[in-house]
Amino acid sequence: MNRFIGLMWDIGEGAASQQAAKWRTRIEGSSTNWRAVVDAPGLVVLSLAGRSPAICSLEGATGIIVGHLFERGREASGPRLTIPPSVSARIMSSKGKQLLDAYWGNYVALWRDADGPASFVLRDPCGGLPCFHLVGHGVAVTFSSIADVAHLPDLPLSLNRAYLRSFIENPYVVTPDTGILGVSELLPGERLRVAGGCGVASELLWRPVDVAERPVGRSEQEARAELRSIANDCFTGWGASFDRIAIRLSGGVDSSVVLGLMRRLSRAEITAIHSVAHDYEAYEWRLAHLTSERAGVRLTEIRIDPTHQALDSILDEPLLARPTRQLLGLHTDAAILQACEEIDADVVMAGHGGDSLFMQKSLMRHSFADYLRVVGPWGSLKAAYDTATLLEQPVFSVLADGVGAAIKRQNRMSSARASRNPVLSKSASVEHDPRREGLLRLPPCKRDQVGALLNLVHYVGLRGVHVALNSVNPLISQPLLEWSLRTPTHVMASGGLDRALERRAFHDVIPPEVRRRQGKGFVNHNLLTMIRQNLTFLRHVVLAGTLVSEGVVNAIKAEQALSVEALADGQDLDFALGVIVAEAWVAGWRKSGVLSNQ
Repeated sequence: MNRFIGLMWDIGEGAASQQAAKWRTRIEGSSTNWRAVVDAPGLVVLSLAGRSPAICSLEGATGIIVGHLFERGREASGPRLTIPPSVSARIMSSKGKQLLDAYWGNYVALWRDADGPASFVLRDPCGGLPCFHLVGHGVAVTFSSIADVAHLPDLPLSLNRAYLRSFIENPYVVTPDTGILGVSELLPGERLRVAGGCGVASELLWRPVDVAERPVGRSEQEARAELRSIANDCFTGWGASFDRIAIRLSGGVDSSVVLGLMRRLSRAEITAIHSVAHDYEAYEWRLAHLTSERAGVRLTEIRIDPTHQALDSILDEPLLARPTRQLLGLHTDAAILQACEEIDADVVMAGHGGDSLFMQKSLMRHSFADYLRVVGPWGSLKAAYDTATLLEQPVFSVLADGVGAAIKRQNRMSSARASRNPVLSKSASVEHDPRREGLLRLPPCKRDQVGALLNLVHYVGLRGVHVALNSVNPLISQPLLEWSLRTPTHVMASGGLDRALERRAFHDVIPPEVRRRQGKGFVNHNLLTMIRQNLTFLRHVVLAGTLVSEGVVNAIKAEQALSVEALADGQDLDFALGVIVAEAWVAGWRKSGVLSNQ
């Protein structure tokens, strides 16, 4: 709900000043809930008042911090509402770096330089609050939701066809590009500088590679204790931010940890919400009940029958800057929103990010190679045995793979490049992600983890993050992320247990049955059922859609990917999902009437 729009321009340019005034009038006229939280020459920031909005003022400076901001070491006091003048001055003089060192949270900071005509925008390293930007008629516009600015006059928007090709090819790689030409995403930890004449330049102030390159040598017990201490601080801060919290409880380890910690560290009224799979994986239902009973919170069940769900509403979703595969989960999202409304929740939380943060089994293939790179040969037999136990492989195989991977420092980057997708009519290229620079310098297993963590920002929950309700993933908090990046991967699986540190650090807040769980649930069963039930409609959407008619997608290949036979074996599932959500996203934009014919 922390939606904002920032307008930045050169006050010496009369035309730009007039354009900024025109757009401000249009925005404020669209809803009485928009209010100016910064109103200064060259910088106007508008915030949408709503449930639990979070705004922190920079006293003595021309600027604002939108979103939840916590001071390190003082999380119990809740989110900061003001920054004193002396600290604001240090933040300004450091061009935002001081903010990253002394604070954390889900925020976007916007300010005007006291010593010059430049304005700055800084997004937190975890990307908890969306932030996009564009430039038009001498005015730089930054915003959390493109739906809030899409209808501004004199702002021609057109499809970014190259990006759409890349999205269909690999929807998991995040880049600054979006599906709309001229609209870019400010990456987590990135600072935007808007100078005279509205020239913009960006710089990464915080990169996960830089943190991961400085591993901290410590025992499993020391890492576990530090994890619990940092998690307690983070959850204390988040728990003090809201009065009524809804937590999505899957029955897995991560969401159970979130519920257990929040129940202990927050005075808020907490309700757990569990989506019941239709005739599938009932054991998750049992684990969710055990977890909610242990925590002493009410459990609300949501039942979605995929055999009776029409997908025609995917064409009417809120406008987003880029397509997302979460679009196909709109029935569950709508049901969760309704459940949150019934309990008057201020926020919905989930355990998203734990797989990458705590290193699930699929990321641990090269854990022994990391041990050799970070520690050396001392104690290597135990480390090899732990890895072999975790991966269920012979020790000699782990030894051979580890030695080879440790020596070969130029391993290929996991998922850094996508293979060509036969659904596309042309080869697609993925725009360079500056956060990946230096990734090859890391040990191979840590490299895989960083790649997975970089992709977390692409997850869009609840019909677009913060479009309908505050959405927080407390595991993806900067102190926890930095702890994970600094911790050598072999420590994560000490004793050969999947996500060992997580299970041991939080053993007292989750039921033993959840702590012992090794497998993961699958979402594709319900998804495939819904697609098959709506296949005629979806084939029409794609084959009669813009992407096929304009040659972005090859019609023959798309038709094959959306056949009953292809969906049955699942080989083309990623292709099919990418084409479906991309075309539905384009159709929604076409329906809005704001796209140019360019």
